[in-house]
Amino acid sequence: MSPADEGRRLALRRMKIFATGMLVAAAGVYFLARANEETGPGWVGYVRATAEAAMVGAFADWFAVTALFRHPLGLPIPHTAIIPHRKDQIGRSLGEFVQGNFLSHEVIAERLDGVHVGQRIGRWLAVPDNAHKATGALFDAMKGTIEVLDDREVQSAIGGLVERRLRETEVAPLLGKAIDVTLEGGHLERVLDAILHGLQGFLDENKTTLRGRLQQESPWWVPEPIDDRIFNKIFTGVQNFLADVEKQPDHEVRESIEVRIRLLADRLRDDPVMIAKAEEVKHELLSHPDVQEWFASLWGELKRAMLDAAGDPTSELRVRITSALGRLGARLHD
Repeated sequence: MSPADEGRRLALRRMKIFATGMLVAAAGVYFLARANEETGPGWVGYVRATAEAAMVGAFADWFAVTALFRHPLGLPIPHTAIIPHRKDQIGRSLGEFVQGNFLSHEVIAERLDGVHVGQRIGRWLAVPDNAHKATGALFDAMKGTIEVLDDREVQSAIGGLVERRLRETEVAPLLGKAIDVTLEGGHLERVLDAILHGLQGFLDENKTTLRGRLQQESPWWVPEPIDDRIFNKIFTGVQNFLADVEKQPDHEVRESIEVRIRLLADRLRDDPVMIAKAEEVKHELLSHPDVQEWFASLWGELKRAMLDAAGDPTSELRVRITSALGRLGARLHD
């Protein structure tokens, strides 16, 4: 028994003793007044009547209260022990009363319509300090949830989910779609420009190495000045060719490369052999120990990032969520 229950039990016992004492006192007054009613003064009759009424009222109250919970004196008097016998009916009646008078659609709609919940929440969130408080509470709840999770189970679930989705998704059609998006957005031109520019820089940086390679491959009897002329002619020609391709958007080399890339995209989408090869490479990569290790580390990295963000009031995630809550509050208010 809890301390509160013990206190209530003692209070009930004191109340019973007090009520019984008052009944005994009323009975004593009644018998004393009854014995002296004929020989005593006239007011004794009033005292006797008052004491008698007090006893009758006490017995009536005792019977009424007792009859609610049990049979008085253990006698199976009809219409007693009402609550034990009719508790289900009483519960249903009480539930119907509460539902009909407090939980009906009309009553709730009227109450909510007058409360303006969205406007109040919006007004509260629109205050920057309150948005910070809401963000802190949100991250505290997130932090508590993360800390009580079983890392092994979550790690296995997340790693397994990512791996299953990757294995079930055909990679070749996705690559084909990526190529289409690249071509439609004009990104291929920028990629080719970057490659051509890089090739020219590579040639300039390795000109001496390339000249030395030509000297090694050239016959011993060819004079060095002739080797220099041949190398300069070839080197300049290649540089000029790359520059022409880079400067002319409609150059035939660019068109040829785009045609071949479009054919590759079509094969990635429609060619069963190409799709099968891409799937084979994908499964080999997914089964590689380094990739498997990465799957196993996903939850650890995600958990560490979320805990760091939750503990740092200036983290980008918290700043963004605080800003989003502020905007949400303004929209709710308006």
